[in-house]
Amino acid sequence: APLGAQRWATLHGAARLAAGGNGHRRAQLFAEAMLGIVDEQTLRDRMTGTRHQDSVRALGLVPLPHDEPDRTAVTLDRYLTLRTFERGSAAFGSQRQASERTAVRIGIENLARSAGFADPQRFIWSMEAAEAGDLADRPVSVTEDDLTVTLSVDDDGQPQLQVARDGRPLKAVPAKQRTLPSITALRDRK
Repeated sequence: APLGAQRWATLHGAARLAAGGNGHRRAQLFAEAMLGIVDEQTLRDRMTGTRHQDSVRALGLVPLPHDEPDRTAVTLDRYLTLRTFERGSAAFGSQRQASERTAVRIGIENLARSAGFADPQRFIWSMEAAEAGDLADRPVSVTEDDLTVTLSVDDDGQPQLQVARDGRPLKAVPAKQRTLPSITALRDRK
């Protein structure tokens, strides 16, 4: 704000001359995210399309809505997006997993600061509590034909997935129903 739009554009354009390598592009991306120039969907597309780690770090910098219900929902959605990205790194080698885990940690720290939390760990606890809030009241069930899959939390706080067909318990979700979107969502949530 003190620079003004015209001076900021000049400084932003000259940033590539002040850094070596690709460091200027990273700084520009973070500045564009904080100013709302690059939108959330663009960052999400880059995260899922090319697994762009700087987009992961920048997602937490995009400004949040000011009104409280939307702010909380958007914050939780971004947190879950970052965690989903982190789970997706299991398909890669250990070095890439470590670098993507670091990118997610930085993205969560950025999101925590944007959401007004001084401590990222308290932010994580808040998001995990919000995500599992409905499980505290009662188990969540999905029924497909004669198969019922129930997600609950046991006395130790561990998630449990129960599968039953016509009231009879099964050890696992049958292969045919395993790929149904509603059951996949419940298994991913666990």
